[in-house]
Amino acid sequence: KKLVALSPLPFLPIFLLPMMEISAQDAEFMGVVKTKVYRQSGPEAIGPEDMPGEKPFVLDAFADASEPNSLTSATLDRPSGADVPLFAEDGGEEFFFDQKFNTLAELDASFANGSYALKLVGLSDGARTVPLSLTGDTYPDPPKFADYNAAQQIDHSTATTFTWSSIAGGTTDTWVFFEIEDQDGDAVFETPFPGEDGALDGTSTSVEVPAGTLSEGSSYAVRLDIVELVDENETYATAIAGYQAVLKMGIQTLGPDEEAPTLQYSFPFYGEEEIVAKSVVTFVFSETMDQTVAPGEAISWTGIPEPGSFSYQWSPDGQTLFCHYTPGLPTSA
Repeated sequence: KKLVALSPLPFLPIFLLPMMEISAQDAEFMGVVKTKVYRQSGPEAIGPEDMPGEKPFVLDAFADASEPNSLTSATLDRPSGADVPLFAEDGGEEFFFDQKFNTLAELDASFANGSYALKLVGLSDGARTVPLSLTGDTYPDPPKFADYNAAQQIDHSTATTFTWSSIAGGTTDTWVFFEIEDQDGDAVFETPFPGEDGALDGTSTSVEVPAGTLSEGSSYAVRLDIVELVDENETYATAIAGYQAVLKMGIQTLGPDEEAPTLQYSFPFYGEEEIVAKSVVTFVFSETMDQTVAPGEAISWTGIPEPGSFSYQWSPDGQTLFCHYTPGLPTSA
């Protein structure tokens, strides 16, 4: 609590009293957004959302309370048709409504472009109406995730970078949000909300997910949200209207590695004669090897007088080991 000096009556000393606590406004963020949802099902395959229970066109309306239960009701006034009630979620922290459609025509028939308003009732502020204009059909075009195949065999123990193609027409004013959800629909990773430090924008083309974020042998859903705002209203709480593209993709982490790698072949070949002294001994394995293990400790050389004179180099994929013997291979090796 803050202290404030009150003007005293004549000849009375100045005294301090606690200022009465003033409640914050009942809502802090709200909006109405029309969305096209896409799914990437292959390296080049992008099409409308087609998963069971999902539809490719969506209307979202929401109102976030400044604190739990500070809002008592919220409705959406649309260009035509009856007002739509928003439903309380997350213990009264948010009011939300969404409706999914099979076609854009169906979406526009129920929620046409035009003038909208969010009508709120709060504990402190009473009734408030926040108008928003949603016109223009400026839906972003979806980008494309790179390395689709690699995203189906992610090593959960290492950091993973997700990359996508440039967003057509994207600017620093374009809202971009990246999220990974588990099979229960819970977020296990998400980028900062637009406007926060570290948030993505329309010029972003990648994000790094830290090692250990994902679990071994698990399936996840990745989504990239791109929003072009067409109206903002700051007369009460922050309110936005816009058009959105959502790109979804399923990903998979590798399960436990239960099969030991095998040596596919070596060079020079076993038993080979007349080997050039400066030959590089090469081992090729069936899978990527653990490069944290020192080869000099893992390999037992026979007929080599100075095994410590070997130097080692792995191929970029970690499957081929090149062994260089500085003195030159002895003829008896």
